[in-house]
Amino acid sequence: MDARRKQRLSYQTGLLTFSGLGGGFRPRHLNRYALPVMKLERAKILGVYLIAICSLQICLYLALSVAAEKYLWLFYFDPRIGVFFLETIIRGSEQVVPGIFRWLSAVWILALGVFLFSGRPLIKTYVFSEIILFLPSLLFSLFIAAANLGPTHGFSVGELFIPILVMIVFSIIPLGLAFWLLWSSRFKGEVKIFE
Repeated sequence: MDARRKQRLSYQTGLLTFSGLGGGFRPRHLNRYALPVMKLERAKILGVYLIAICSLQICLYLALSVAAEKYLWLFYFDPRIGVFFLETIIRGSEQVVPGIFRWLSAVWILALGVFLFSGRPLIKTYVFSEIILFLPSLLFSLFIAAANLGPTHGFSVGELFIPILVMIVFSIIPLGLAFWLLWSSRFKGEVKIFE
């Protein structure tokens, strides 16, 4: 039986003939793309999650830009609260209106989410970006916890509950999913699509 007939037969019956089953015929295109499809679906789930949380972040920034005095309490829900304080230090005055770095962080993570959803698995780029954007918030939380152990100070430890929950939802959960995707692609013997 020639190779084309084997190929037609394997397509018609839906069976793949591997080296132990039928003489060593293995279609290349099925071998190349069979394993990463599952990973691309998982990367798309991460992309949808990133699109959803960045849409919320952009809505938050729009509300703070339109009426900062009216929606001042939304400050606690900023996933880039550490970047806010870095901007405050750079500017020299506290402004609740989102600065350029916070807007860029939201747009950048949204773009990465769209890329992940569209099938371009930029997992390592996302992990690097999220760690860089998460570090100021983590350092801010640690600084507040160390400096203000009493509830009578300006920004107390008791007020960190909401920002820490926001950091978990906006940074730790997607980072955990991204690390899981990277780990499962390396150690499960699957084709590396994240390089």
